Amino acid sequence: MKIMQRAGHSDLATTMIYVRTAETIGQGFGEVFPPIPEALLEPAPDGESSGESSETLEAPSLLREN
Repeated sequence: MKIMQRAGHSDLATTMIYVRTAETIGQGFGEVFPPIPEALLEPAPDGESSGESSETLEAPSLLREN
């Protein structure tokens, strides 16, 4: 029901089409979060910002649990 509501479907049958498709093709995709390449893990050269922020990012409301 949560998926149906979040997707904006008014009919459960519509949602189930997407759920069944995801279950069928889900195994055909690679790793969800593959390892980060070593080149991206190296510290930034002195005086350069890595672009990271100390602020905590919030998940979009679509992904938040109620």
